Amino acid sequence: MTQLKLAFSILMIFCLCGVSAVSANDADTTAYSVYDTASFSVEYPSNWDAERSLATELGGWEYEFINVDFDSVDPSDPDVNDVILHQINLIIGADIIVLAIVSTLNTVESGYLDEPTQHFLDTLTFKNSGTDVANVSDNITYVPYDSVYFSVEHPRGWINDTTPYGDGIMYFFADQDTSNITMLSVRFGTQEIMAGQTLEILSLGVLAPGDSVSRGKFEEPVLHFFDTLMFKM
Repeated sequence: MTQLKLAFSILMIFCLCGVSAVSANDADTTAYSVYDTASFSVEYPSNWDAERSLATELGGWEYEFINVDFDSVDPSDPDVNDVILHQINLIIGADIIVLAIVSTLNTVESGYLDEPTQHFLDTLTFKNSGTDVANVSDNITYVPYDSVYFSVEHPRGWINDTTPYGDGIMYFFADQDTSNITMLSVRFGTQEIMAGQTLEILSLGVLAPGDSVSRGKFEEPVLHFFDTLMFKM
């Protein structure tokens, strides 16, 4: 299996992870808690559940932050489309970092990720950074990518393609350095949250070499991708 196919397989596995256990929260809050480990720190909404587990397949740890909000559902007339799901999985492996964000379509605000998700990304800081590269953005030319569901910018020369998966579609973007692959993905589809209840979801994925983060953050192409990502909904 080539490095690109291996990276794609890993990213698909974690971007398609299901909700194994959920808890409903009725309180709307903007309060944040700090999750601090030897590898990273981040702020997440205080009413979200946070768990850690072994990621033996990647030689590291997986951290899951999740919340399912039934707040807006009328008990007398439940509508699954009103359920709000947030699920963020961060895997710190021996050699790679995988970030998978899964949320319902109704979390998108004016075309952008909602505040809790954006706050998570903004405050995510890695502690074992690689070598800093000065002015790396000066050497990168970005090109626009436009689809029926979203638009974004990625570095010129990156591979971009789509693939069907289940009942949905995944868009992926990857550099061509097969020895040091960074891959990003955007997926739209459905996800079963409980028996008989299916939600329309979007998922975002990042797979990056562990030594590619610098100054505590993902490398510049990853940050630029999130900065320019806009949904058409």
